This record gives sequence, structure tokens and C-alpha cells, in this order.
Amino acid sequence: MFNTHDPLEELNRAERAQEDDYFRKLDQELMAALRDKSAEEIEQAIRTYTRMRCPKCGEPLEATLERQVMIDACLGCGGIWLDKGEWEGLVGPKAYGWLQRLFAGLIAYKP
Repeated sequence: MFNTHDPLEELNRAERAQEDDYFRKLDQELMAALRDKSAEEIEQAIRTYTRMRCPKCGEPLEATLERQVMIDACLGCGGIWLDKGEWEGLVGPKAYGWLQRLFAGLIAYKP
């Protein structure tokens, strides 16, 4: 009868097993290295790679002066990101209409 034993397939399985074992050991070494680092070092690395990056595309933000207000502009997608108070610096103080003043008065009213 025919022999169904394929030595090439057996060799391929052995190579895959060795490859899996290699990557498993590599992953274990990386996990051990991460455990050895302190949480502070990891937090610092995260800050280094994420600070002043565009939330949309991840490119670095460049601080530019626009009407005496420093704004963060993305060089990649062209987006503009404003910190607290910068919008008011660009467009002027917030103008309240009569309805907003009414609601503000009602909220502030305490019998």
C-alpha cells in the first residue's frame, strides 16, 4: 500500500514549533524587561511619545502665534488645537444673549 508519511511536512511542523518557541521566549524576555521598569519610567516614555501630538493623525504639533495667541497647529492634517482660553483670545469675550442671561439669573437665584 501507499505510505502516507510525508517527511517534508514533518520537517515543516518541526520548524514551526521551533519558531513558535523562539517567539514565545522573546515575548517572555520582553515581558520581564517591562516588569523590571518602574511605573514612573513607563509613564515618562508614554508622555515622550504622546505629548504635543495631533489627536487626529499623530503628527507633531507646532506652536504658532495667531493674533497674539499661541495655538497648536498640526503639520500633517492642518488641524488647529486650542487650549483653554485660547478661543476667547482669538474671537473675543463670550457674548451672552438675553436667554443665556435669563438662565444664568435663574441658576444663580437662591430664595
